[in-house]
Amino acid sequence: MHQDLIQNGRYTEVDYINGYISKKGKEFNIDTLYNDLITNLIHGKEELIIS
Repeated sequence: MHQDLIQNGRYTEVDYINGYISKKGKEFNIDTLYNDLITNLIHGKEELIIS
């Protein structure tokens, strides 16, 4: 992720990794609050760096 974001200036694969965990959590009715938080923080960092 660091290489994608900092070195190459492109979006990370966070949705494929953390997004999958969140999706599975919803399927099994399990909260994934911290995982969702990390995903949102990384998206915020992407916007700051790429924009």
